[in-house]
Amino acid sequence: MDGVTERVGNFWRLSRPNKGLVLVWVTILAAWGLLVLEAASRGNYLFHPQLFTRDSSQLGGLKLFLR
Repeated sequence: MDGVTERVGNFWRLSRPNKGLVLVWVTILAAWGLLVLEAASRGNYLFHPQLFTRDSSQLGGLKLFLR
């Protein structure tokens, strides 16, 4: 293996993200996506004030996460 190929191979090995970190990010993004879909299905949009109030009767299950 010549020098360039070896350096590229080393860079690729080092730049690959940690599997645990990827799993954490995928979980966070999936949870956020479900939160947004739940809110949108009930007529609220992202960062709508009702999304973050505790006494909003429209949000049902979301209240559990936002207490």
